[in-house]
Amino acid sequence: MRGPLRGPGPLVPAGPSLAGRPDRRLHDARDQCLAGGGGEVRPAFRRFNGGIVEGWAAGGVGGGRTLSYPPPRHDLFPLRSYRLPFVRDYPVTSILTNYACPFGCTYCIQANAVLGHRHRPVENVIEELRVIRDLGVRELYFRDPLFESRPADALRLCRALAADFDFSWACNCRADTLTDELAAAMKEAGCRCIAFGFETVDTETLRRHEKPLTVEQFRGAIALCRRHGIEVAGYFILGLPGEHFETGLKTIDFAVQSGIDYASFAVPSPDHGTRLRREVVADRKIEAGFRIFDRSRSGVSFSEWLGTEDLNRLLRIAVTRFYFRPSYVLKALGRARGLRQGFELLRAGWAVVRSWLGDLGRPAS
Repeated sequence: MRGPLRGPGPLVPAGPSLAGRPDRRLHDARDQCLAGGGGEVRPAFRRFNGGIVEGWAAGGVGGGRTLSYPPPRHDLFPLRSYRLPFVRDYPVTSILTNYACPFGCTYCIQANAVLGHRHRPVENVIEELRVIRDLGVRELYFRDPLFESRPADALRLCRALAADFDFSWACNCRADTLTDELAAAMKEAGCRCIAFGFETVDTETLRRHEKPLTVEQFRGAIALCRRHGIEVAGYFILGLPGEHFETGLKTIDFAVQSGIDYASFAVPSPDHGTRLRREVVADRKIEAGFRIFDRSRSGVSFSEWLGTEDLNRLLRIAVTRFYFRPSYVLKALGRARGLRQGFELLRAGWAVVRSWLGDLGRPAS
């Protein structure tokens, strides 16, 4: 950030990292905060008369299930410095069309968000897009947990993007809710990459965690994107409660063999407000005050069938098998358009190598 964030309006951070002691997170540059992601953590804290008080500030975020606000101050951030693995054109910034998720996956903070699932009116999103365009931004990342949570609104937004803007962009979708009609409209509107939360290929584990999808649905979503010329990123969680080492290996096999373009391999994070956190606290796998939310490596395994050392081994296998394939490296380099994009790919690749080497040198937990 470019120094202290000051502006004419309130500055409101939010998220699970604020839970527990939000008063410690609220410093002079912030006016109020939403503490936590949902469930047992729902208060808001704000600065008042020189102190920190609990409770909402006047005004709120809109009535009903809508979420409407003035364009955020994207200009306060060094947009040319931000990098995402599936972005090719810079500067890039992120934007929301809806907040939280209507589904109830046990491990996901977005399923238990403070305000519940809310959508922004399309006109409100377009207003922000005009501001972003005037800043010279070339690529967008729609950070919605589910871009198509309101399909009619998503179609309207895509038509506006195709008619009035020239962004390329990426977003998050779900394998059983993305339709052919919407995928076609997204491609026409500049969508270049869609990320799906595949998590695991073990259907029993998926059902246990309130995500009753199948591998066939995953493959169908990938094929749908391929038909429309859209790249695919996959989010995978290794070591969910109930998972075995063998099912983790099957998930890695799927990631490698499915033909997806990008993959993120993570471990479960016991975020505040999630059912996962309540369960692992009740099972005494972590203390109630546990505050480690690093998804890139494991400090403790939450699966009764998988030890921590084996979980870390799965992470190393996943990264090695997916990103260090000669065919993948050549494919990635082939996506580069010009020296600048080639440099960005090499930079991203070096970050993967450094992380991998660091994991190799780290003693097992």
